[in-house]
Amino acid sequence: MKEIYIKEMAALLSLKEWQVENCVELLDEGATVPFISRYRKERTGSMDDVAVAAVKHYTDIFTAMEKRKEGILETIEGLGKLTGELRAAIENCVNSTALEDLYLPYRPKRRTRATVAREAGLEPLAERMWNVAMVDPALEARDYLKGARFGKSETAPASVEEALAGARDIIAERFAETASVRETVREIMRTRRIETKQAKNADPEKTAKYRAHLSVSESLQHIAPHRLLAILRAREEGVLNVSIDTDPEKCAKKIY
Repeated sequence: MKEIYIKEMAALLSLKEWQVENCVELLDEGATVPFISRYRKERTGSMDDVAVAAVKHYTDIFTAMEKRKEGILETIEGLGKLTGELRAAIENCVNSTALEDLYLPYRPKRRTRATVAREAGLEPLAERMWNVAMVDPALEARDYLKGARFGKSETAPASVEEALAGARDIIAERFAETASVRETVREIMRTRRIETKQAKNADPEKTAKYRAHLSVSESLQHIAPHRLLAILRAREEGVLNVSIDTDPEKCAKKIY
């Protein structure tokens, strides 16, 4: 197993790297968890069955992750978009969520508004807006209208507003698919609170069903999954109004 995984397991389980490495070797040789914990203490530093089982658990996870990386690298390379920096980031990743974030921009996806905007030839406009390389976006957008300088596509926009909206769709998708942005948003949301209050004109019978969730103010990081699911169901059924105390401007500053 690669050194990056050995180091990660050692850190996660508060073990020495040599303990993890020897334990993984024994598991690869076919030894069972009880056998290792009882009869191979000299090789593992007296790891008990709980620690050995934990190493086996993460060994299975990282083995699957390595296979996933191979598939991801092959896909991106096939697209001709695999840079040395991206390859290194993928190969050194030890978190499945972070790995999927890196892959997201290259993963085959359903048709989106950004896809439509690209087909309309608006990616160069979006790129200039992204890089803040223009003084007047509305003025430049005119060059991308149907029949204008860059508006050669059959689906080119017919108005400045449509061109700008398409460029914003491309930029929004780029933000949504940027690994660092996604992790920043996760960090922000971990500190936020979810709040509920009873919706007006809610059905009395349904309201009684969700009585325990009518006035909630809890951290998203600590709320029990079953409680969150119940709140979301109540919102869908028109019983609750649900909000998260997030300040969009503060979020934007952290992302930028």
